[in-house]
Amino acid sequence: MEPPQKRLIVDMDGVLADVYSQFLNYEEQEFGFRQSVENLNGKTEAAVFKNAHQYLYSNGFFRTMPLMKDSVDAVKELNKKYELFIVSAAMEFPQSLTEKHAWLTEHFPFISWKQIIFCGSKKMVQGDVIPNAIIR
Repeated sequence: MEPPQKRLIVDMDGVLADVYSQFLNYEEQEFGFRQSVENLNGKTEAAVFKNAHQYLYSNGFFRTMPLMKDSVDAVKELNKKYELFIVSAAMEFPQSLTEKHAWLTEHFPFISWKQIIFCGSKKMVQGDVIPNAIIR
């Protein structure tokens, strides 16, 4: 008898979806300049982007986030080896739940709806392999 697969929890924002590039894109559209990525190191979005809160409430913000490089191929491989779940906080911003679901369905069609966990807080999500950064 084979041992059960280990459960892998994968965050969406900043792991699969490039949320920082999205903030940079929105800010560039609004102000006509693009900050250096180095400005983000160690800082919150609110500290770096003057209108971060406004962007997060904008229709399309979550739906049009760029993919993180190689994330699709990586998740395909991990999905073969682990009991994989995608987890994302999606309750604070009204449109984020539907937009994140549409985004995942488009970019990761091999992930079943049963493997997606949208929540308010990720603290209750448990797995065998879960990065510390996901628990906020």
